[in-house]
Amino acid sequence: MKYLFLFISLIAFNSFGGKEYVRISSYVIISDEVDLSLITTSKVTFRIDSMYSKEAKKIVYSVNGIEKTAKTSGNTEIVEYVATGSYNFEFVLNDKHYEIFVRELEVKPCHHVIVQLNFSRSDRTIMMKKPVIYLYPETETKIDIELNVVGELSFTYPEYNDGWSVIADSLGNITNNCETFNYLFWESEQQFDASKVDRNQGVIVNKSELITYLEGALTKFGFTSKERADFITYWVPNMKDATNLYIYFLFNEACDEFATLNISPEPTQIARFYMLWADAGTNYNEIGMLPQEIPTFTRDGFNVLEWGGAEIDANSKTID
Repeated sequence: MKYLFLFISLIAFNSFGGKEYVRISSYVIISDEVDLSLITTSKVTFRIDSMYSKEAKKIVYSVNGIEKTAKTSGNTEIVEYVATGSYNFEFVLNDKHYEIFVRELEVKPCHHVIVQLNFSRSDRTIMMKKPVIYLYPETETKIDIELNVVGELSFTYPEYNDGWSVIADSLGNITNNCETFNYLFWESEQQFDASKVDRNQGVIVNKSELITYLEGALTKFGFTSKERADFITYWVPNMKDATNLYIYFLFNEACDEFATLNISPEPTQIARFYMLWADAGTNYNEIGMLPQEIPTFTRDGFNVLEWGGAEIDANSKTID
């Protein structure tokens, strides 16, 4: 990471308008030193990169719940003179960026604290990785699948030619052009809309407990041992560099935000399980985060299972 004191906060409660929800945001404490020019007060300076100040004429922010406004045109700093104590600051740039919530910042007597604000895009591009589709008809059946993706397909296997037309059996074997597959595979680059994630919910898992946590969640949903192995052996190596991980699941109809499936003949049920995750770093706060209730699907009749996921970047990079 670029700075030693990079704080990636996965919990940030929006106090504007009375609504509370969790945001991924980041800030950097540049320095916290005695300022001899300060006699009876302390000072906190928030620095804003000029690239952000060009995107909005003002920043709405709050100090311990008291709302304020600062102009950003030609101004890349917000200065607050405060008494000694603990402060909560929140900053809103515009609807294209996450809020930044600086929680419980301790300000010492006659100190000048300098904080760099790094806004993170809420509409950034993500790669929806390895959604795979398992087909389990009751008997050997010809099945047609139409995939309607919100973004652009980057890869499919077997090749998707305006749809898949395959033959599947009750064991999940899929035949396409005389070749047999365990599942149908697709990936897509998509514009990420932050409203798809209820950031009041989710969980933060240490990487040492990741496999155990995923095994439990997948089993609860209804994955078989083989399907769990497919999921875990793909995702855990992709997540291995993170010490702590924020994980949020999308189930069934919620996955329609990324893609919809039209399948003929119509399945008894289509079970869909997407995982969104981010590197939570080592500085995080789980206060107020609620665990998700994981539904369970029952395997009756013609069943379809799809799983996939995407990493949501929690640091200051922006992707247009």
